[in-house]
Amino acid sequence: MKALAALLSPNEEVTLRRIALSVTGAQNLRPQDVERLRAFTLIEGQGIACRLTSLGERLYRAFDHGPDRYDDSALDEVTRILRKYIKS
Repeated sequence: MKALAALLSPNEEVTLRRIALSVTGAQNLRPQDVERLRAFTLIEGQGIACRLTSLGERLYRAFDHGPDRYDDSALDEVTRILRKYIKS
């Protein structure tokens, strides 16, 4: 997977992430990125039905997704701070 990921430009990786997360319509994606991802068989479909292939899904899962979004200690800290400003 790392070899395939190395072939993608940063813009293509962002486009793949956007498709994976369905955060934007296909009309807002860079056409050249979409065509290259399609050439690597990472995505399939046309228009708003554009989606990851099984290879695209595996590559997306292999990407670094940053810190754990569900870290309870971070949530506890935010809750503690917000309680200062919100009266029950």
